[in-house]
Amino acid sequence: RDLHSFPTRRSSDLDIQESLQKTSSIKKKSAADQFFQLPSLEGFNGKILLKFDNLNIDDTNIKNAKLTGSLKDGNVDVSELICTLYGGDLTYKGLIGMKNNKTINGNLTLKEVLLEKLLPNIVSVDTIKGVTNVSATITSSASNSKDFTKNLSSEIRFSANTPVVKGYGLNNLVRKMFAFRHHKQDLMDPEKILFNPKSETTFTQANGSISIKRKVNGSFKVNLTAPALNGIASGKINLVSNHVDGLLNVIFLTGDRKKQIPI
Repeated sequence: RDLHSFPTRRSSDLDIQESLQKTSSIKKKSAADQFFQLPSLEGFNGKILLKFDNLNIDDTNIKNAKLTGSLKDGNVDVSELICTLYGGDLTYKGLIGMKNNKTINGNLTLKEVLLEKLLPNIVSVDTIKGVTNVSATITSSASNSKDFTKNLSSEIRFSANTPVVKGYGLNNLVRKMFAFRHHKQDLMDPEKILFNPKSETTFTQANGSISIKRKVNGSFKVNLTAPALNGIASGKINLVSNHVDGLLNVIFLTGDRKKQIPI
């Protein structure tokens, strides 16, 4: 079935719009669940051009979406997929398999994306805000959304300027350590300062990587800097259970390398 052989039927009318609208009415679905709501295009061939000015899927707003590419027996060789997402811009280039067995294999970039919108949807973290840039390779193939997530492989690199962590008082602890004589009593219980739900910690910069291997828990490492502080966060990510388990190690920089203090 060649798309060009249906002059009265546009490529965007292949129930894709209807499927996306149905998906948008289903709450708390993952990106993989949304992907598998799309219809199979197996047997279709031709050029494809899809445009959506404003689309809501679950609680995610997607604007100015445009997909261009070549369609061959249900596989889309994407020359470009662009949209405005999470307050920034997304670009994807690569393969999208649109059969009953869904496939993705390509390169993804996110520019100037808001962490407070991205992280709750990816790993259920809602305590971090800021702006980030991301580049990633992404590969997966499966016949259902659960296996699609399990089979995912990705190498991700990211950076963020002045990210803020809510409910974490590291900046406040450092300020009091610099004025130790005035805060002796408070510093007797540093955990009370660190884990104050009313506090915020602003880092100067964060950059790191995430590695996700097929059917294996992913790992992450983040380098953090702030005035008088260096830190490394590392741990594991389970995309199936949407769970993150990590450890943050921070060094208080005193100006003397021999007297650096772990926090």
